[in-house]
Parts: sequence; C-alpha cells; structure tokens
Amino acid sequence: MPPTTPDPSARRSRFGWVMYDWANSAYSTAFVTAFMPLLWAGFYMPKEGVQFLGRTVAPDAAWSFLVAFAALVVLLIAPTLGAVADMAGAKKRLLMIFCYVGVAAAAPVALCGQGSYALVAGLFIVAHVGFIGANVFYDAFLPDLGPADEQDRLSSRGFAYGYVGGGLQFAIASAIVMGHKRLGIEDVTAARIGMGMAVVWWGGFALVTVALLKEKRGTATSSPGALAYVRIGFARVLKTTRAARKLKQLSLFLAAFLMYNNGVQTIIAQVALYAKDHIPGVDTSDILATLLAIQFVASVGAVAFGRIAGRIGAKRAVIVALVGWIAVVSYVLALDSATEFFIVGCAAGLVLGGVQAPSRSIYSVMIPAGVSAEFFGFFSVFNKASAIFGPLVYGLIRWFVPDARWAIFSVIVFFVVGLGLLAMVNVEQARADAAAFEA
Repeated sequence: MPPTTPDPSARRSRFGWVMYDWANSAYSTAFVTAFMPLLWAGFYMPKEGVQFLGRTVAPDAAWSFLVAFAALVVLLIAPTLGAVADMAGAKKRLLMIFCYVGVAAAAPVALCGQGSYALVAGLFIVAHVGFIGANVFYDAFLPDLGPADEQDRLSSRGFAYGYVGGGLQFAIASAIVMGHKRLGIEDVTAARIGMGMAVVWWGGFALVTVALLKEKRGTATSSPGALAYVRIGFARVLKTTRAARKLKQLSLFLAAFLMYNNGVQTIIAQVALYAKDHIPGVDTSDILATLLAIQFVASVGAVAFGRIAGRIGAKRAVIVALVGWIAVVSYVLALDSATEFFIVGCAAGLVLGGVQAPSRSIYSVMIPAGVSAEFFGFFSVFNKASAIFGPLVYGLIRWFVPDARWAIFSVIVFFVVGLGLLAMVNVEQARADAAAFEA
C-alpha cells in the first residue's frame, strides 16, 4: 500500500524539521570538524601542547577531552529534558533555546586571539552543549512527523539536507580560506571568518524551523513549576530506564549503537588534526577539499542508504555501512599521501550517512508510542555517551602513547564490537515488544 500524502501543514512541518539539519550542520562541519581543530593546534593552543599533571597534553588529546566533556554535560541533563518536553509539549521551545544558546556561545570564538585556549575551551563547551542539546529535541520530533514505514526515508532526508546545507556553507568558507592571499588577508583570519559564517548560518536558517515546524501540544493544563518538573523529570528517567531494561532488543540495540557511534564521533572529531599532523604531504587546502568532498558524498550516501534500508531493512543497511567503516579506518593506518587521504575521505563520506540515518529510524520504530521525547531523551544518553568514550579513549591513548596509530586502532575496535552486537538485534521482535508495552 503506497504511503499517504501528508496535508500541506504536515509538509511544511516536515520541511521545517529537515531545515534544522541544513542549519546546524554548518556548525558541525565548518566549525567543529574543520576550522576549530585547525586553529586549536598552533593558534588557540600552542602546537607543542601544554603541561598538565606533569605530562604534556598534545592539542589533539586536549581537543578530544573538550569534546568528551561537553558531551558529558548533555549526558547528565538530556534525559530529564526529554521527559519534561513530552509532558509539556515543549520540544520545539527547548530545541530553539538550546540552539540559540549554542549560537550565542559559538559566535565569540571567532574573535578570540592567539593563545586564548582557556577562554575558547569554555565557550566551546557551552556552544557544544547547546548544539547537542538541541539535537535531542530535534530527533524527538521524528515519530510525530510520519508513520513508521516512512521514517527511514524522512530520517535520511534530514541527514541529506544537513550534508548539503553544511557542505554549501563549508564550500563558501573554504573558498575564502584557499583564496585568502587574493583577498589580502591571512589564512588564520580567513579561517575565523569561516567559523563566524557557520554560526550565522546556523542561527539564521534555524528561523525557518521556528516558522514552519509544528508540535503536538502536551496534555498538561498548567505548569507544576520548574522544581517540580525537575523532580518529575528524574522520576520519569528512572521509569524509562526500568522500561528499557524490559525491552531487551531495544537495550541490545542501544549497546550496539553506543559502541559503533563512538567510532563515528571520534573520527568526526579527529579527522582534521590527524591528517594535518600524521599524513605526509597533507596541508590545510587538502584537508578542506577532502572534508568538502566528504560532506557532499555523505548526502548521496544518506539518500542511498535510506533506499537500501527500504529494500533490505535498516539493520542490514547499517551492517553494510559498518563493514565499510572498518575497511576505511583500517586503511587510514597506512595513508601516506594527500591523494589517498582524499579517496579514503570520500569512502568515509559514503558510509557516514549509512550509519547515522538508519540508526535513528531503527530506534524510532522500537520505542513505545506516546513517549517519544522521553525515550529519545534516553536515546540521547547513548548518543551523547558515544561522543564521550570514543574521544576520551583516543585522548588518553594520545596522552600516553606517542604513536597516533594506536589511537586510530581503538576506533576500529569500537566498530567491530558494535557490529557484533547489532548482528544480534531482532528488529521485528523489538517492534512487537514496543507495541505490547504500556507506557
């Protein structure tokens, strides 16, 4: 039976939803993955590192610790926020609050001077908490926007919009950096301009989401007050934890997701710094060109894997992508030229969308009806934890082991373990468990 065509209001709401991915991907691509790491090592932070507890902390290790700490903050607050959003019908409001807190904190980073790594670190943590926190509520909208049989495609569409939107902004910013001599500015100044543009893009296009995304209001007739919401939120998190333990297939999927997404998040956080410092012949232009290619190839990958998921199932699509990730990261250990880095980057872009979009849609059909924000808040525990342990392990290895290849090897381990756990997940049983569960 063909899917029903949504009414105009539903279509506008879906468009408003995917446009937030278009908006915030500029921050994740240009700001976090490209320009911030490149400026962090040698401009904001001394290239030789800083002393901490009697040891030298290299810039890539410090960067890993920063990403992990920001994710830890969201890990502690996201489940409660998700439960409160479900009760109060406040997903959109909280999405916008976190979005613009992130925008407000990220904007000054581009203005910070050389050596100001402590100030930059503080601003980045607040900005990243805003970015990740907003995504909790963005993800929680997915079950409300269409039936279960359309969520693979809608989830993939959101990622595709993000890859294209973020890629377009990144292309403009990269052109400024690569042509900085013709523009009469220094490369550092050009990179800071690119960072500022990413923040403006994020905040500006998020206004489309403000205008078009509609939310089903909560049933509460009055607010119990802020402190009461906190207590209720914690109580619901405990309830959700107990519920998730009863949904065995859901719990198994979350464990698998925790492992393999650790690998994805670590690669995203470290790709620019690793290429700059450990691959012979790679300069800033090569890194920007490769990251730009990854962005647009990933948009194709997101759509392609969305269709693959429709044919063979989302679980099998993720398994195919994880096998690709293991091959890609294994080859990274042997890279020795800018050309090879570009080729491997394109391959990584293809499987990047193959993991992210189907994983979100798998989870959306495993959860009980009526408590999407609560369960997506719980999902955020694992999503954000996967931005903690991977970068943290990478940073600790780099702190104690000079050879960065050992840190890369840890990423392969995360992918392999995640693949093994995912292979044991029974999605149909998870659907049946969710349908039988009384939330």
